[in-house]
Formats: sequence, structure tokens, C-alpha cells
Amino acid sequence: MFEIYNKYFDTLKTKIELFKKTDTYKLEHVLNEFEHYFINYSSNEKKWQEFFEEYLRIINPSYKYVIREVDTIFNSLDIEASSRPVDFIVVDIYNNVELIELKTPDAPIVATKKDRNNYCLTYNCSKACTQIEKYLISLESNKAEVEKLIKDKISKKYGVKIKDINLVISKPKAKLIIGTIDVLLTKPARHSDFQLQRHSFKNIEIIAFDEIYNSLNEIHVELNKKLKKKA
Repeated sequence: MFEIYNKYFDTLKTKIELFKKTDTYKLEHVLNEFEHYFINYSSNEKKWQEFFEEYLRIINPSYKYVIREVDTIFNSLDIEASSRPVDFIVVDIYNNVELIELKTPDAPIVATKKDRNNYCLTYNCSKACTQIEKYLISLESNKAEVEKLIKDKISKKYGVKIKDINLVISKPKAKLIIGTIDVLLTKPARHSDFQLQRHSFKNIEIIAFDEIYNSLNEIHVELNKKLKKKA
């Protein structure tokens, strides 16, 4: 299941409750778009940035604010930020601030060859996690300044008064969306090593693109079953 929800919801049944107010046609549209992007933009990071900017609040209804252009926030804290910007800052329904970094479905997650009898995360995946860790430290070390910058972005994008925006920047978390799980399932040892490593990060959750799609599809199927029962 798509672990982006599991922080708040433990079972599919409670996830269905989360999606109660989401039009099933919206979910179906997002799934169709997902398939289209998988086929046509599997290695195009910019296209996936656009996709998640438009649909992230449908993919995860627990997010109420999604800010894509975050380079100006981090540029003020880190002069190197412009060369390695993070993709999104999001705020959930509990006002927690999170970071989301995107790669592409084609990006490999785990090496194809063993290193000391282990399948390790690829260099790009490890590098992304290191980058995210630095941003998380920067967020927490500069809470007052970061909060002001994020609130300004939210206010301009969503038309919300700054005084009405509440943020929690305490032990912030992040998500790295990268690659696909399907390619790992063909070799159980690679998949097993990945599962060990993905849970080794304290503040970063690594999620594959097809995990998101499969979870949304499962939720869509269950919602349609409920609608048919009511009809």
C-alpha cells in the first residue's frame, strides 16, 4: 500500500473514509493521467513535477497546501540551493510541513549488482536522500525565517491571509518519489534489500511511482464497490 497515507490511516477502510469527499471521476481521471505519463514521460522529471503539482491534493487529500516553486525559500538559507532545489513543500491537515522530492519512474532505486553481498541504493537515490536530509536540517534550524517564507508563498497561491496560516516545523519529514517497485520484484533479494534500506531513514520515506498508482487504483475500486452497493 502507498505509505504516504499510513502515517495517519492504518487500513484501507480508513483510507476510503479519507477519500469520501473526492469525486470518483477525479480519481479515475488521475489514474488515466498516471497511465499516460507512465507511457509518455517515464524519464521526464519536469513533466512529473507538473503532474504532481496539479494532482497531489487528489492523490493525498491530507495535503491542503502544495508549493512547487520553493527554490527562493532555500536560496535564502543555502547559497548552493539553486543547483539542487527540492520539488515541493506541502502542508498537511495537521499543519505539518513536509518536503517532497521527485525523480522519475525510470530512475533506478537499487543497484543491479551486489556490493559486499548486498544490493544497495543507487548513487542518485542515496544522493537525493542526503540532499533532503540537508534541507530538513535547514528547515528546523531556521524555523522563524522558513515559516515566514512559506506563509508568504501559501498566501499568494491560495489567497489565504497570513494570520490564518498555521505551520508546524518540528522534526519535519520528507518523501522521495522515485523509480518503480515492479522491476525489483523479479529478483526477491533486490526487493528485500530495498525494503530494509527504505525503512532505515528516520525522516525520509522512499516511495515508488507504481506504489502510488496501485494504491490509488485499489482505493478507486473500493469506492466504486461502495457506490454500486448504494445504487
